[in-house]
Amino acid sequence: MSKIPVIDAITSQEDIEKIRNILHKKPRNLLLFELGISSGLQITHLLQLHVFDLSEYKSNTNINVCIGNSYYNFVLNDHIINAFVRYLDEIQPMPNDYIFKSRNGDHPLDLSSVSNMVKSWFIKAELQGHFGSQSLRKTWQYFKKQNNQEDNEDDIDLELNILPPIERQTVQKQIWDRLYEGIITGKIPPGTELKTIELSKQFNVSLTPVRMALTWLQVQGLVTAPKKKACVVKKLTYEGVIEIFTIRSVLEPLAFKNAWQHFRQATISKLENLIKKCENSNDWATYQQVHKQIHLTLYRDSHMPLLLEYINNLLDKTNALYINYYSSLKDSENKEILNNNLSKHKEILKHINKNNFDQAIEIIKKDILEGQDRIIQYFLMVYDKKHTK
Repeated sequence: MSKIPVIDAITSQEDIEKIRNILHKKPRNLLLFELGISSGLQITHLLQLHVFDLSEYKSNTNINVCIGNSYYNFVLNDHIINAFVRYLDEIQPMPNDYIFKSRNGDHPLDLSSVSNMVKSWFIKAELQGHFGSQSLRKTWQYFKKQNNQEDNEDDIDLELNILPPIERQTVQKQIWDRLYEGIITGKIPPGTELKTIELSKQFNVSLTPVRMALTWLQVQGLVTAPKKKACVVKKLTYEGVIEIFTIRSVLEPLAFKNAWQHFRQATISKLENLIKKCENSNDWATYQQVHKQIHLTLYRDSHMPLLLEYINNLLDKTNALYINYYSSLKDSENKEILNNNLSKHKEILKHINKNNFDQAIEIIKKDILEGQDRIIQYFLMVYDKKHTK
């Protein structure tokens, strides 16, 4: 019976550079390599990392990440940071994405495909020996010993008996929250330039979390990036508004249809609570956010996360328009619209409870069309008079 060969480590800086050159045009693979040879984490642990785990740190910072029920310490060096920034620029991920996610997006890559991928790097580099995915961590071990540091597993696997530090994932999230709220409420108007350096000074943070927050906004379609170091809040056009409502009129009934057979009592209870919040809201910004949550709650049992994400982004794009529209109306007009919307929501809920699918979906379609008519009329009056001629 043949013996299983011992997996080798990369023992020369020259060979490390060979693989870096091979992976230079593939930021995600390069990031996996840099983390593998520098963090001490096993491949199975690296595959569990999310974008937010790495997204706010400066070089040579000791970080603590949660994987499963354990916490792991490692240092972010220049190579990891540079690979991560390139990864962000090319992939433009969302904060909760797995860094090394599979094609369907819900799971990380499987170990088998990663092992084959890593082996291919060593073959292309023409390294002599037995190499595989375990070679990455063995390389970390080799150079750690070379630096006279004892290889103690407890240095890496630190299961803490305290609550995890929340600061890791909140800096860029707080920046995104502030910018996102400003954009969808109209406080940061369309056409506003968001400069990375100015925002980092304003928030008193490094450039990395600002860049990350702007990347998320860009992925959501709320900003564009015509310049390398700045983004611009998108301006809606007449054609764009028409397109948004046209797409909504197709996607929202589809989501509701798929949710219909899976409605849970918890969903119905949440709808009831949201309708009460709408009745008690004191300002249009709050009302509009709750109104949006009603739509998303109607569709959440569809088990179609990509569809819900797309609908959410479409609702965000017209949110500021709705708030400005409501604010421009007289109190009596606002009250009429509010009562009309609440009546429709209650009717939908009644038909859900009575299992009347056709009636419920017709009200949803009517709600979208009525919203389209109001918003387009307001948009033409305030922003785009050329289409009224």
